[in-house]
Amino acid sequence: MGNLHTDPGTQGSGQDQPYGCSPAGEAEEQGIALRERLHIYEVLNEIACSMLQPSEVVAGACRELGLLFPNFHFSIAVYFPETRLFVVHAQGEETKHVPCEEIIAGYFLQQKDETTLAIEDCEFWVAPPPLNPARGIIKGGFHSGLFAASRIRSNLIGVLSLQRKTPFVWDAREVEMLQTAAAGFGLAYYHAVLCDNLMYSCRTASQQLAEVQEEAIQWQQRAVRLEVAAEVARAVGSCRTTSELLGELRRSLGQRWPQCRIVVQRYIREKDAFEIGPIGTQAEATVRTAQNCLQKLFLNRVPVMQILCNSPQEIAGYRDLDPQLVSECEKEGFRSLCSAPIYQCDGSLWGTLSLLSREPSVCELYADQLAEIGRALVLPIRATELHEGNKSAEC
Repeated sequence: MGNLHTDPGTQGSGQDQPYGCSPAGEAEEQGIALRERLHIYEVLNEIACSMLQPSEVVAGACRELGLLFPNFHFSIAVYFPETRLFVVHAQGEETKHVPCEEIIAGYFLQQKDETTLAIEDCEFWVAPPPLNPARGIIKGGFHSGLFAASRIRSNLIGVLSLQRKTPFVWDAREVEMLQTAAAGFGLAYYHAVLCDNLMYSCRTASQQLAEVQEEAIQWQQRAVRLEVAAEVARAVGSCRTTSELLGELRRSLGQRWPQCRIVVQRYIREKDAFEIGPIGTQAEATVRTAQNCLQKLFLNRVPVMQILCNSPQEIAGYRDLDPQLVSECEKEGFRSLCSAPIYQCDGSLWGTLSLLSREPSVCELYADQLAEIGRALVLPIRATELHEGNKSAEC
């Protein structure tokens, strides 16, 4: 370690002053030193109270504290224990990332009880192994340096340094000012890190709370859909024939959504066709081949789970696939539609449910509910088929 001069008679110029000093002179020097320390605390306290990010605290400290040492190169090396790197900041210079073994600041990781290191001439200073500051003051052309550790509860926060390109004898005033700055910087930076971590935790907690609330809303909506689907399933559960089931299904859905037109499409596998319930002015159901029916999308190898159109333009987009449906919608003034599949226990398509509305985007409100109803009809449909099969066997 370099010689550390604390004699009040030794000034920063390195020249000796006459021995002795009057009481008035000592009081004046003590007053100056006190004002300097108070100014340092005021600067760092203002930075700490500004609620800045840790990086902004470092930048502000470099800028403001550097003004207090105009004759020196001032820098702050912040230590990151996770990577064992020092990030060196200096006003007007690029930030450098240096391993702790390659920078003089790493000295304070070895010497945990040391707070200050003064090097008068690096030519005569030997770094304790494994410290090898090849990228330290020598690379920057500096030949002398004063370093002060900034610690919080024995944990190294960073190192503040003053450096010169010529040999220099450091006096007690500079040592005391840098120590004061190091202590204040440690508190300001640690406060910023705590606030940053707290804000991050708050943001994370707020985000997680929002996600939980959103999930709760989704579950609540799903519960409502399941309840409605269960009511429809109970309404058709007493039906004994497919014809009764279709009629009760239209009646139940018609009561629930009177502003919409309810259409039930029954898929006939033997004919590869759909028996489509009345649409618009149609008085009876019609049978149309699946090839010319929009609902054939539910028969794809990778079937769609829902068909939704929120405007006449979207409905018209299916003209090539189902021109008759598009024509009926234009004739009756239907401006939105949605359709959901009804699958049997074996996964084959039993039919579909469709809603048509004369208001745009209305069917989107009921699309998920319609899909839930389609899933809830699996057991009633199976019960009806078993009843019809037993009745046929008896005959």
